[in-house]
Amino acid sequence: MPIIKSRSPTLTLKRLNQIHARMLKSTTPYTLNLFLGSLTHSTNPQDALILYNQMLHHPSSHNHFTFTHALKACSSLCALQKGLEIHARVIKTGHFSDIFIQNCLIHFYVLENHIVDACRVFDAILYPDIVSWTSIVSGLSKRGFESEAIVKFLSMDVEPNATTLVSVISTCSSIRAVKLGKAIHGYCLKNLTEDNIILDNAILDLYVKCWSLRSAQYLFVRMPKRDVVSWTTMVGGFAHRGFCEEAVGIFQDMLQRREAEHNEATIVNVLSACSSLCALSLGRWVHGYVST
Repeated sequence: MPIIKSRSPTLTLKRLNQIHARMLKSTTPYTLNLFLGSLTHSTNPQDALILYNQMLHHPSSHNHFTFTHALKACSSLCALQKGLEIHARVIKTGHFSDIFIQNCLIHFYVLENHIVDACRVFDAILYPDIVSWTSIVSGLSKRGFESEAIVKFLSMDVEPNATTLVSVISTCSSIRAVKLGKAIHGYCLKNLTEDNIILDNAILDLYVKCWSLRSAQYLFVRMPKRDVVSWTTMVGGFAHRGFCEEAVGIFQDMLQRREAEHNEATIVNVLSACSSLCALSLGRWVHGYVST
């Protein structure tokens, strides 16, 4: 079994001594998993794998939650070989059918860019839940398999949530699939009851990238809440498509409404618009505004 060194030996030794004392009294997994989860989310997740190795020596001290914590630690550490080892042990001990472990494995393989393995795990799930579907759709999209991500999304047999929809809308933006994006937007309007600015911004980005500026403007003015991402998307979208006067007007509207503070990207986009318009005085005004 691989030796995993700790970056904080004193802290780890203290924790492991506490755990060892508890294990002498009881080998039930509940308390140990609490420690394991704490270590997994700490600044030194490699300590979790040290504990995980110790827990394996006591068959009654671990359960399926133990493997999920260990896999999350592997994801944080990009520890591919250790993750493969845990996957093999999960199969050997008969825990592979656990949906929590399967979802952790999908997430782990996506982060490691092992998309084939992620898909194999997903395909082995009898009844994928929303986490399973979102993980595989998002994973395929982020790793460059946009068409496959959309195929997976269209085959979903559970209701997508906002996270799933953000992922697939971003995929549509990447491949300029505006018709599908509009259909998904329609689904959101019909089925989602809660406002979600992240989803709205993703749809806004889709329309801008697909040259549907009228649709973008229609959505923008009706968004219940707008942040710097919303405003910057509009300024940049209009500026990069030759509507520079409109881009400058949106920026001026942003300053007047004071809904959000501009950032560096906002300023770069509006200065680009000023440059295209040969509006030196306006560019100086923007520069002076930022400098004050």
